[in-house]
Amino acid sequence: MTALRNAALAYAKLGWQVLPLHGIRDGSCSCGKPACSSPGKHPRTEHGVKDATDDVEHVELWWSRWPDANIGIATGESSGFWVLDIDMKVDQKTGEVLKDGEAALRDAGLDVHSNVEGCTGGGGRHLIFAWDKDAPPVGCSSGSLPKDCDVRGNGGYIVAPPSTHASGVAYCWRSSPMDGDPGAASPALLSAVLGVNRAAPLSVVARGTLPAVAAPAAPERVDPELAKALAAIPPAVGYENWIAVGMALHDETHGSEAGFALFHGWSARAAGKQTPSGKDAYSGEPSCRKKWRSFKSRSNPIGRASLFDLAIKHGFSTATALGPPSSRPRASKPEEGATHSTCGSVVPAWKPFPTHLLPTPLQELAEEGAAAIGCDPSAIALPALATAAGAIGNARRVRIKASWSEPLVIWAVFIGLSGKARKSPAIELATRPLWEAQLIAAREFEQEIKKYEKKSAAFEARKRGRGEKAAAVLERAEPPTVPTCKRFVVRDPTIEALAPILKENPRGLLLARDELSAWLGGFNQYKAGRAGSDVANWLEMHGAGQLLVDRRTGRSMILVPRAAVSLTGMIQPRVLKDSLNPQFMACGLAARLLFAHPPTTQRRWSDAEVSSKTTESMARTIQRLQALELDLDPSGAPVPSDIRMSGEALEMFKAFVDRHGLRTTDADDDVAAAMAKIEGYAARLAGVIHLARLVNGNDVASDELDGKSMRCGIALADWFAYEADRAYALLVETEGAADQRGLIELVRARGGRITARELTAARRKYRAAGTAKKALDDLVTQEIGEWVEQKPAGPGRPSTVFVLRPSPSEGGADALVVAPSDDNGPPDPGCTGESAAAGGDGGSGNTTPEPASACGISLPLPPHGTADAPSTEGRRPALEMPATTPSVQSKAEDGVVAAPQGARGDFAAADSEPDHEVVAVTEPPVQPPGPETRTADLEAALASAVDAGDEVAARGAWAQLAAAVGDDVATQIEAEARLDAAERAP
Repeated sequence: MTALRNAALAYAKLGWQVLPLHGIRDGSCSCGKPACSSPGKHPRTEHGVKDATDDVEHVELWWSRWPDANIGIATGESSGFWVLDIDMKVDQKTGEVLKDGEAALRDAGLDVHSNVEGCTGGGGRHLIFAWDKDAPPVGCSSGSLPKDCDVRGNGGYIVAPPSTHASGVAYCWRSSPMDGDPGAASPALLSAVLGVNRAAPLSVVARGTLPAVAAPAAPERVDPELAKALAAIPPAVGYENWIAVGMALHDETHGSEAGFALFHGWSARAAGKQTPSGKDAYSGEPSCRKKWRSFKSRSNPIGRASLFDLAIKHGFSTATALGPPSSRPRASKPEEGATHSTCGSVVPAWKPFPTHLLPTPLQELAEEGAAAIGCDPSAIALPALATAAGAIGNARRVRIKASWSEPLVIWAVFIGLSGKARKSPAIELATRPLWEAQLIAAREFEQEIKKYEKKSAAFEARKRGRGEKAAAVLERAEPPTVPTCKRFVVRDPTIEALAPILKENPRGLLLARDELSAWLGGFNQYKAGRAGSDVANWLEMHGAGQLLVDRRTGRSMILVPRAAVSLTGMIQPRVLKDSLNPQFMACGLAARLLFAHPPTTQRRWSDAEVSSKTTESMARTIQRLQALELDLDPSGAPVPSDIRMSGEALEMFKAFVDRHGLRTTDADDDVAAAMAKIEGYAARLAGVIHLARLVNGNDVASDELDGKSMRCGIALADWFAYEADRAYALLVETEGAADQRGLIELVRARGGRITARELTAARRKYRAAGTAKKALDDLVTQEIGEWVEQKPAGPGRPSTVFVLRPSPSEGGADALVVAPSDDNGPPDPGCTGESAAAGGDGGSGNTTPEPASACGISLPLPPHGTADAPSTEGRRPALEMPATTPSVQSKAEDGVVAAPQGARGDFAAADSEPDHEVVAVTEPPVQPPGPETRTADLEAALASAVDAGDEVAARGAWAQLAAAVGDDVATQIEAEARLDAAERAP
């Protein structure tokens, strides 16, 4: 086995592209298939010959994993040679020559001599010839060669010595490549191989020049910070660093043409220079492309962080690259007409988390838990999604296309103030199923340890109590196996703690922490060395990549082929500001986080409880997800099973990627980096949703990811993209702007109006009447609100009330408040929240459309809810949902304020007791438009609203269109309309 490993390493050092093949065990192929058609000859790796590499570390890892693997060598330009395979076969019984390719070549008058020649295990010959850059490329076609002769060039591979043939005979060298380089083939042989008439001369390019090659496509969406870091690295840095840079760029850009253009452009700067070892630093575009193609394998641990490590060593400063602290990072430029609800703040307005997009068990847990705990539903929804992803782990991945798959790994972070956001009970509720499973596993482990200790003691006693001969026999016997504890969830975020646990638990883990400050704090000082190594390892774990840890004590090296770690936890806004510094942003970790940062609300007593039915349903879902089995590769190693997309789902995803690309065009660098990761998250979220539906038997016909799951995944990804914009905007928000944003959120939470007296009771900082009045006057001065004289419903003096002014995108922020009536009854059932432009009654609706995203994101949902709490009226139905949903109404002296059940039982977002009663009512379902409305007119209305940038009208038109043709068709029509509008934009 050592001979195979040493030979493979030697070939890699020659620059030959090596790949592991299945070996021969007991006369059969190691793949285990009884009827294997290529015993000992087919690749072990996922992508076959495309995984071939000359990276000695890769080769070392392969043969550490598969010590009996036969050796494959990729032929063609990548290895610098092509092979003439001559078959020779003799019947062992009769002596009859069955195949004699050598004689056939001689009869054709072709030279069959080569400086490097191998003998195959089947009796044939491998003649190795040097690759001629000036000649047409050699493929795997035999051209005009005689029978029993084959050619291996670009796209092919050979089995190399000392591999074992199925016959049991070893491959060997007649003349070794270690003794000299392969020679060139004769012109006649090359002509025959290429299928060219030997009478005609070969058309070649003169020596010293390169064939004309089409310029690679210009980069479209390469991360600007990546390009800045690359510019700091001198290209003549030596072969190993050149390879490291290429692998990092390939990993970060998914091997795209834009990534290659960046790699080649950087490499070309070294033209005419020498490496530290004295070799030419640049050998042309073909050489770069050959090496780029060799980076196909995703098992390498080199990624973005490694590139930044190298850049920093050469003086790169991320702080300089990003500009002064006061200018980075910035939120996307708000659209014209976007909400001014945040005033001087650059933080866009909060959009409620769309719980209806979640699978039923997660939706019910988030909504019931929010009502019981008094937190926002997103505080439960985010850790619930991460918990589901952690339960799935490496059992499944979403296959988008041959070169793109997404592991079901989710990193979800809730942003909230300590003591006010009720973070701890929220995350405990969401992650409880995995912790309960962990407790059971720990108890089982304790019992297994006790059994092991007894067996071990008995084994040692038998060795001591018997004679020398018996002791010798026992010495060769296997001692009892040390049990391992199944791990599902951890709290320690250090790589040293995670690596051995992941090694023993190939399914993967969930890292769940009440506070993520310790985890984020570990990356504050980004530099070469340990911090950089930890960043690189975490980036790998987000992609379920390879974790390689060198340890000073115990096992010297820990290698985890697929390290999948989902993550969830909470963080305070100030800590987030400190953590999301330029170094942290540049390393790429921030872009991989899904955020939720709802407005702070007052803690109020609630009699609501999470039903046992809901908690049991969630626990049952997690248990079923954990029961999904991992697949096994031919060597018996655990690997994920692919979830394929249906045709409908794939088309949706393609449209989303195209639409999402338009959104990132005007976004700033850091926001654009997050948007790029959102594309993959759409597939991940869709995969988690689909599996949760599948294990619960919810209208899922097969394992194939369907359109419903993809639609939910895309809509959630849109929401998280918007929320990433808000989270990054926190970094540049001034203290004064933050205070004013908090005041506006407070007013909005109280129905869009508040008196100065109510404000003094609501927030400590406004306890003085003059301070409260001045703060509200400032909002009036900025035209964010106005003072309105409120007449009482009965006798008494009128009062002056501050009312938020509706912004163009809101269609009336105070439309939530219904004018008082004689009976203080519920709102008019006919009010569905549609704007006048969409056929509704304008300002009398009882819902407020969501404000437009500052980065141009508009969720494809009908109008629902208030600016800070999701309403159940008019929303798209969940996977399982009753026709009507109870909501909460508040009877106030100045009107009726409607709010949903779930996150809050009132609208007070401050520190005071409410001044009105809260009662439950039932809202009627949204009435569909009449049959006289024609679909074509509705499509035209939607397209017109999108063109005009009128989000209120667009959402109303979408709601009517969805009622007529269904959600799926309406969503597709909306996406097409937005793409058309973007193309027409100047």
